[in-house]
Amino acid sequence: MEDTKDLQAELAYQARQAAAQDLRATPQATLEEYRDCRRWRSHRKQYTFSLVHRSKPVKVLDFGCGSGDSSTELAFCGYEVTGLDVSPDLLELARKRAELDGVAERCQFVLADGGQAPFADNTFDVIVVQAVLHHVNMAECLAQLRRILKPGGHLVIVEPVAFSRWLQKLRDVTPVEKDISPNERQLGLADLREIAAQFEVLETRYFHLTTRLNRLFSNRTVIGRAALTSLARLDWLLLKLPGVSHFAGTVVLRCRKPAGPS
Repeated sequence: MEDTKDLQAELAYQARQAAAQDLRATPQATLEEYRDCRRWRSHRKQYTFSLVHRSKPVKVLDFGCGSGDSSTELAFCGYEVTGLDVSPDLLELARKRAELDGVAERCQFVLADGGQAPFADNTFDVIVVQAVLHHVNMAECLAQLRRILKPGGHLVIVEPVAFSRWLQKLRDVTPVEKDISPNERQLGLADLREIAAQFEVLETRYFHLTTRLNRLFSNRTVIGRAALTSLARLDWLLLKLPGVSHFAGTVVLRCRKPAGPS
């Protein structure tokens, strides 16, 4: 469970985030994009969804679902999706989003702290955790994730990382505004080892190298979209080179809960 002051600060931040959102139905093209995942090699979220598809699950947990964009996209893909979040404001948006996207019958949303996930043991085939572990008590959450994931089930984790001290310092001093929650941090190698101690890590892939420049371009213009696509493809090439992943900003892990006794 998060410290009470930390939790209050987080909830206040999420309430502001929820109030600022202009909720609309997800475009059909976007839903189909994450179902088909044709750009999975260079597109981080498509890669994440491709890992879910590869597992062929029935029941999926979107752990820390926020306003539910991934939840409804996963439901569109045909899965039975449960979204869990600690913010009642964001969960209200998630429920409305599921209705707007026409997938409410395949979605349910649960208000709870991630360290006290109110589910029975061995419930889910796949659990997706996107940008959650870096601002919670990771040990508590990992224990809950291991408990509620079925033996042999898969855990897909997406988190910001910082292995390079000088890049981290550059991020801290850059004048570009950072939209981050009060308790947010970047994971390091010790955190990845903690994950590996609880789950079998099957696949590790890094993203977000030159795409740190994405905020300089708008996806509403042809030139902007071309620039964003080019940066993503450049990252895909550069991150294949030895040692370059040390400077990446995001890691995606595909993990498995051992099939034997916990």
